[in-house]
Amino acid sequence: MSRLIVIGCWLSSLLICVPQCLADTQSITITAILSRDAEPYQEVLEGVRQAFSVSGFRIELDVHVYKDASNNAPIKAAVSASRSRAVLSLGSQATAFAVSEFSELPICAGLIVDEKALGDSENVTGLVLKFPLEIELQWLKMFIGSDKSIAVLYHEEKSGAELGRAQQLAEQIGLRLHAQAVNDHSDLPSVLKRLPQNTGALWSFAESGILNAQTAKHVLLYSFRNRIPLVGLSNQWTKAGALYSLDRDYFDIGVQCGEKIVKILNGIPPEQIPVEPPRKVFYSINMKTLRHMKLELPESLIQDAHEVF
Repeated sequence: MSRLIVIGCWLSSLLICVPQCLADTQSITITAILSRDAEPYQEVLEGVRQAFSVSGFRIELDVHVYKDASNNAPIKAAVSASRSRAVLSLGSQATAFAVSEFSELPICAGLIVDEKALGDSENVTGLVLKFPLEIELQWLKMFIGSDKSIAVLYHEEKSGAELGRAQQLAEQIGLRLHAQAVNDHSDLPSVLKRLPQNTGALWSFAESGILNAQTAKHVLLYSFRNRIPLVGLSNQWTKAGALYSLDRDYFDIGVQCGEKIVKILNGIPPEQIPVEPPRKVFYSINMKTLRHMKLELPESLIQDAHEVF
């Protein structure tokens, strides 16, 4: 009888240990490398953790901030020591570092402007910040209408090809684009001065780099004085005086990145996982600018804005 009791206790302890042992074997480390430790990056990480929590895997995120080449070695050592199964890179600098250093590991990149940051590496997939041109043009039409031409500020080398595609798509939905090349910041004042007064709006490709901290004051003042609305690049541009800006749901971007990593863990090669844009579109509106420009928008468009300034 005592032997049966001992055997029963042994079996009970074994049954208790087995799930824990299985859980331990399922523990997976994913290394996250961030270009900056800023709020959008933390929002993305929260979204990634959310995707992991429902994945069926036990996943731990090992987070590092890539500062410069001086901390390359500690990050590489951490990836090796943790036996990381994949790398999540957030931001252009972190992605450039990951792509150059971890060719043997699958990489999911996020918070990058476009696919150029990924190069030709077959071990990389990711999520770009840039919305498809179709989306941007549809929102332009909703805010500005199709009865006025849109001045497109572009850089011939950086966004010349993008301009051609934008013009084709705009024609299909009844928008008129008026291209204005700005190949150097010093060209901007003269380009703006030549714009006709009946210009419906100012719009620029993000990758052109024309709208930045150096040019913001000049462009916003021109927009205000000439009552030509500016389409911003983010809610900070809207807050400063742009009529509206499209923005991203960074938490959901994290969920998308997490879902891609889960696909990799399930055996799908990164090259078979498409690089995608954000699936959610947020937008902000500046009501002071709207009134100053003497524009009218449907009430539903204003009510559905993520932020109103």
